[in-house]
Amino acid sequence: MALTVEEAKAFLMKESKGDNVYDHLTQVLAKILLERPDNAVESLEQISRFVKQTTFKHSVPKEDEDVNSVNRTRSAQVAWIDKMKNLFSVPVGEDGSAEAVDPVGHLPDVMEEARLFEWAGVGLSTEDAYRLLLSLRKLAGDTSAKSLRFWGKVTGLSRDYLVAEGLLDEVGEADSENPAVEPRGVGANKYRYWVCHAVGESWVELPDTTPQQLNVARKIRHLFTGDLEAEVVTHPFFAGREKHLLRAQIARITAGTVICPNGVYRFNEEDESVIEEDPEYKGSSGVELADPSAWVHLQPHILKSGRQSHLDILNEEGEVDEAAMEELNESDPAVPLLKSVSEDEALVGSETAWVSRSYGDKGVYTVTSPAEDAPPTVNYTVAVLRSLRWPGAVAVSQGKRFANIYFGNGLKAGTPSFFPTAPADIQNDPEEPEVASAPTPAEEAAGNEEHEEEEEEDDE
Repeated sequence: MALTVEEAKAFLMKESKGDNVYDHLTQVLAKILLERPDNAVESLEQISRFVKQTTFKHSVPKEDEDVNSVNRTRSAQVAWIDKMKNLFSVPVGEDGSAEAVDPVGHLPDVMEEARLFEWAGVGLSTEDAYRLLLSLRKLAGDTSAKSLRFWGKVTGLSRDYLVAEGLLDEVGEADSENPAVEPRGVGANKYRYWVCHAVGESWVELPDTTPQQLNVARKIRHLFTGDLEAEVVTHPFFAGREKHLLRAQIARITAGTVICPNGVYRFNEEDESVIEEDPEYKGSSGVELADPSAWVHLQPHILKSGRQSHLDILNEEGEVDEAAMEELNESDPAVPLLKSVSEDEALVGSETAWVSRSYGDKGVYTVTSPAEDAPPTVNYTVAVLRSLRWPGAVAVSQGKRFANIYFGNGLKAGTPSFFPTAPADIQNDPEEPEVASAPTPAEEAAGNEEHEEEEEEDDE
């Protein structure tokens, strides 16, 4: 249907975001007539774009009632600020003073460790590290942990896990139904672990691990999703959910990558199975620690049985079978504590299992007034060791200070990248039809007579 001039003009003057086609075309034509370009047709789109970009547009200011009616729903940022308020609040005692607060367990200097980890290119930002320090302080007070540290971060497909490691005085009892499981506070369950998705969120404690879970975790490769209650669909079957697999992987990573400079710890004179800090250790220079042979393992190795120590084998009299235990120790020997890192088996295609680097100033300086137990010289080099077997595991050291951290996806290198998924459930057999017994000659004759009578009735 044809439009009149007034109707066409009214349509072109419809407002859209403070502008209309009629005014825009008027300005474009005016600019073309003013500049009179040689190629007006080719320049039409360019001139139109220029007019749109240079035309001033104003909006009508909102009234007071419009401003006051803005939706004041708490945003995610406001909710995050509320979480941070709980972290920054200073704990007070019964009398309202901060001095009356009971001290928490040992907590390392997270800020200083974050500075060292910066040399390795891992860790958290300064602000996140400080918020993490406050969160760990709160966790230490809530759990009464004897010591607590930031273990690291395990990445997930949807959300990541921040992991805290703690040591408590509590020692559990052996499970009578499953004695192979190491009790809480012993072996692979010596430490307790808490996880959260972001600093400021509540920490969730992970369950203890079992030898069966550890052994299956060695045979599978599974990326974490970020949901502790997610099912773990793998082959072979893993008896547990993602929180159990995460705990098993943390135990494996801890046993294989937590290291320290040689000389920090020594064996106890009365019990060589126990290690203790050496008070005579004065620190090592970063240049010396750039060699992997200057580092030793700090945690016991996990045996093939999924434990850190063999379970006693009893004979018929209920006593320890020494011969059976000796045979078990020969087939699955325990790795000695404080074993040199340089003795670790190298990965296929590599000459070592660790990569070492040194960063910073490598100069040696004289200390003007050294303490009695301090060396006369000082070196500010930072030594960094990275695990090739567990990518993401890093150890750093400077002077007498050292720290370990893990930032990775929880997968071990050097294992096959393909694992077949578990086969589908076997279908149930179909229901078998009922089998009728064969008729006797008398029954067959009676049946034939009955059939003949029915046919005669049909014919009539």
